[in-house]
Amino acid sequence: MDKKLLTLILLSIIAAGCLNSDTSGEVGDYGIEVAEFSTTDSQIVPGQNSQIILRLENYQEQSIDIENISLYNTHFLDVADNGCTPEGELSAAEQGSPSQMECRWTVSTEEEHVEGYESRNVPVQLDLRYDSVLETSEPLQVQYMPFEEIEQTEQRSTTFSNNEIDFTVDLRQPVSEEGTPAYISISDTGEGQVESNYDISADQESFSDCEGEQDHYLGDDIGFDCNVEPERTEERVENTFFSVSYKYSQSPSLNIEVVNR
Repeated sequence: MDKKLLTLILLSIIAAGCLNSDTSGEVGDYGIEVAEFSTTDSQIVPGQNSQIILRLENYQEQSIDIENISLYNTHFLDVADNGCTPEGELSAAEQGSPSQMECRWTVSTEEEHVEGYESRNVPVQLDLRYDSVLETSEPLQVQYMPFEEIEQTEQRSTTFSNNEIDFTVDLRQPVSEEGTPAYISISDTGEGQVESNYDISADQESFSDCEGEQDHYLGDDIGFDCNVEPERTEERVENTFFSVSYKYSQSPSLNIEVVNR
């Protein structure tokens, strides 16, 4: 194919929005969602039982290992763990429907906990920890072109999100055989928090310099430079998919009022 014609086709793709300079990839609406964290009775008296119910939904296309599910800040309550169904692992979402896990605890109180009080509020909190991953289901589209044919370049930014983290790649395109620097940033944007370093992988050799473990400190966003180095020189548009693995925690709360009879 004539090189000028191919260039015109690539420019048409850009104009049509296939290589938008500010795009958002989609990986589903959520990672793991706490769909329900509730109690059957928000007010209890000594001798009365109540149930705390947790329902998790996994929107990711891979199973998730649950490291910990427990309650804390349960002063003035007696808590019996009734377990989770299923245990240990949330299976992958299938055909657009999330998998589910349900856990239950029985809580009660005793006279001695409210002696001398009309009532006491107990803000019970959940400690949920699991291995999570952002896998881009939409590609980062990168335009490659021989150096001598590039007339101008454009800075493009693409962000992928799973409602826990945002993963953004910034680089100038087209990319020549000489390569170009990319800037990658990751932000902790969810209701919980990232508890580990990030492990990044890409399915194209051009981004091998961007792969590997990146340090993360609680509450901080990260950003780093890496080099995009194509192995081939011909003019093309190449799709790149990324995976970002990390540990994540969520700690929603609910209030139980312990009332003296």
